[in-house]
Parts: sequence; structure tokens; C-alpha cells
Amino acid sequence: MRAAAGLRGRAGQRRPARAAGGAGTLRPRRRAGRHAASAGRAGAPSHRAAAVRRRGEPARRVQRAGRSPAGAGIATFEYDKRGVGASTGTFVDALPLMERDAAAAVAYLRTRKDIDPRRIALVGLSQGGVVAPVLAARDPAIAAVVTLAAPIGKRGAPFMLGLRSRLAAQGTPPTAIEHIAAAVHQWMEARLADAAPAEVARLRAGAVASFGATGATIAQAEGMVALLDTPALLSMYDSGTADDFQRIRVPVLALFGSGDDVLAPGTVAAAKAALDGHPTATIVEIAGVNHVFQEPGAAGVGLPAVSAPALLRLVPPWLAERLARPR
Repeated sequence: MRAAAGLRGRAGQRRPARAAGGAGTLRPRRRAGRHAASAGRAGAPSHRAAAVRRRGEPARRVQRAGRSPAGAGIATFEYDKRGVGASTGTFVDALPLMERDAAAAVAYLRTRKDIDPRRIALVGLSQGGVVAPVLAARDPAIAAVVTLAAPIGKRGAPFMLGLRSRLAAQGTPPTAIEHIAAAVHQWMEARLADAAPAEVARLRAGAVASFGATGATIAQAEGMVALLDTPALLSMYDSGTADDFQRIRVPVLALFGSGDDVLAPGTVAAAKAALDGHPTATIVEIAGVNHVFQEPGAAGVGLPAVSAPALLRLVPPWLAERLARPR
């Protein structure tokens, strides 16, 4: 996740930083003075174009995108997920914890005299693109939001859309897909509502049986349901980014890649529906790039995530304009 805000510091000076047990790097902008900043974590990520991969790789992975904001006159703060890299705590891949850590990063920036607390933006990739609008909806002082490849929709909708598309890609018949979707939906709702253990067990068995009806063995069907019964996927099901976007009125830039093989088909249409009527929202689909905004084929070999030239040309100036010092 990344946050942008105003800084006083020497050009390009990297500063190790800690926020409530989280460790990260603060990159000042290249001119002295109090400036805007972007905070980010990826793969989750959430603020500016920065990322901690979903499996917990350090935020340093996204190097080019992390430096670009500084060139645009914006300080960036990128941090490691809890339990990853230099951050303390235990790694748990769940959105509620990511939201708390992102809020702690923003709170840390607001304690700094070299950061303008009125000019903090959030940038998030994938999971981070879910965290950023949640935080902005709760914190009206956030100045702008950039989401990269974020699943967008009403609570549960992006998850179920993804489940259906993956089952279809595996050749599952439409009637079986709907049977599985209904069973998984009922079980997850009970699981998240802390229903009676017997009821949760009954619905879980129904979900297992729905997978078994497609010809999977009992072990395979149990394995499929076990994959869904994780903090990461349960929290993704429980998220409702469409509602969060409808509650914020700061500028939003939502970017997607046409070559994304992680998000379900229809995600861009869902984003347009969620942001319909938003006064300052922009949605862009970048041709060819994948889920982490790398170019296809040889053009993207050896480059870090969030390295597509089209993205790097778009995000830094967009942030610089939205985070410009008030006149």
C-alpha cells in the first residue's frame, strides 16, 4: 500500500519508517518543502502504485512505480504486510487486518511535520485496491484513490463472479455451476455470520456435495471447499467495494488490464456501474497488461510488477494534479 503527502527532505533520500509495528520505506519527493504523499501496499496493496504481493513479498518489489511519484513531486510510503520483511506481527492474509494496517500507515504520515495531512492519497493493487476505497470511505480527509486491478462490486458479487468464471473455464456445465454457487453462497453466509456450528457444518457438507456432483472424488471436493475456507477468501467474499466507492467523493482512478487472468470477466463493467454518477471518477483499461500490470510476452520479461509504460505515464501525473498544493 502507498500513501502520498507533503515532505521536507533532501531529494530522493530514502527513510526507513515504522507505523504501529509495520516497516516500510518513505521516499521524499525531489524538491524541498512540505508536500503531498501517497501510501501504498500491494497485492494486495492499497495506496499509490506500490505493492506487497499477495504471498507476502516486500513492497520493494514494485520499484519503478514506487519511484515515479517522487519524480512527480510526491513523497511515497510503501510498507510490508504484517509478518513480512521487517514488519512485526503474524502474517494473516485477511482484509480487515490490511485495513487496520493501512489506516496505521496514514496515521503515521499525519504525525510527520514534513507531510501535508490534507494531501494524502491511497494506491492499491488487487487486495490493496479493495482496502483503499474502504479506508477512504471511513476517512474523508483522504485526498484521492487509485485502484489497480481491484475486484469491484456489491458484497459477495466479485467473489461469486470469479467462482462462476473459473468453473466455466474448467468445463463445468451451467446447471452444475449454479448448484455449486448456491451451495457455496449459503455456506459462506453462515460461516461469516457465526451461525451455529451444526448449521455451518451442514451447509459446508452441502458445498462439498455440490462439487462432488460434478464427478470430483470426496477428497477432491473436500479440498476445493478447504481452499475457500481461508481468511483471505472469506474476507474477499465479505467485501463490498461498490458500496465503499459510492460513499466517497474524492477523485478516483480505477485501472484494469485487458490481459488480466485473475479478475473475473465483467469486472470492468461492474466498476463502471459502481462508479456511475461519481463526479470525479476515471476508469481506464490498459490494453494487453496482466493482473500486476506487466506487458505481455517478451516486453514484460524481467520487469517488476506495475511496470507497464502506459500505467507509469498515467498514474504519477494524475496524482500530481489531484495532490497539487491548494492555491
